[in-house]
Amino acid sequence: MEMETPLLHVVIPAYGSSPFLATAIESAIASVTARTPITVLDDASPTDQVKETSTRFHDRVDYVRNHTNLGLAANFFEAFNISQGLFTVVLGSDDQMLPGYEVALTSALEIYPNATVIHPTVDVIDGDGKACKPLVDRIKKSIRGEISQITLLNNVEFCKKLFIGNFMYFPATAWRTEDLRKADWNLSYKHSVDMDLLFKLATAGAEFVYTPETTFNYRRHSESVSSLLANEDTRLNEELAVHWFASRAISNGESRFMIRAMAQIAPTIRIHALIIGMKQIPKNPFKGFRHIAKALAPIRPIS
Repeated sequence: MEMETPLLHVVIPAYGSSPFLATAIESAIASVTARTPITVLDDASPTDQVKETSTRFHDRVDYVRNHTNLGLAANFFEAFNISQGLFTVVLGSDDQMLPGYEVALTSALEIYPNATVIHPTVDVIDGDGKACKPLVDRIKKSIRGEISQITLLNNVEFCKKLFIGNFMYFPATAWRTEDLRKADWNLSYKHSVDMDLLFKLATAGAEFVYTPETTFNYRRHSESVSSLLANEDTRLNEELAVHWFASRAISNGESRFMIRAMAQIAPTIRIHALIIGMKQIPKNPFKGFRHIAKALAPIRPIS
């Protein structure tokens, strides 16, 4: 007898020490039904710590280890390849799902059954698990706008918001698995693969749905991958390149000039990069001024 496809599969990519992994696993177990598969995807960690942590939950959680280290973006893609669910959540190993996540997902699908991306309302926590409101997350909320009910976002308006700043949280999002398997992933990106995918999905006509329930805690701390990459040229180069390609993919007709102008301005990307550059100047003036110069340069593809 053929097994019914589960609504959701939670995949938790992990690598190395992953100090919050056990908490992430516990949050997933508490937030979904017993029928929902949960898998820890170990990207060929150099130690057994990810495996040992996952083994503590062996009666509820599957452990899968890549044969070789795929890297951040490719491991995210692999999460969709191993997923058994109609939707997949790629839960960060330092983040937390909250009870009600699956209920909110089901409610959204009842109204918008063709949705590709379903995003909950997110709270932010620090390294100690305490609620916090960093400036970057206050800006994200401002760009997104208030959500008081289950909302289908207009694709053009969605892209305009995304050009102002990436207001989405990749680990919090439920993605339609088959659509992400078929999507055009740029696996060379270390930081901006999610923003690149969002633009590509939007131009392909995907439906983006936002839910008002707070069912996810995103952990923002100094040792996270995104925080570490933000201090290097990698993040800035990728984000400007994503803007360049997206502006050309979706600019047509009357909106062409507006779209390209918004893509070029890239306010939050540039302001964030300027702040980082100024912080770098006292320790490494050359690196700091170079970062500032790139922050003020036109958007461009990565050469």
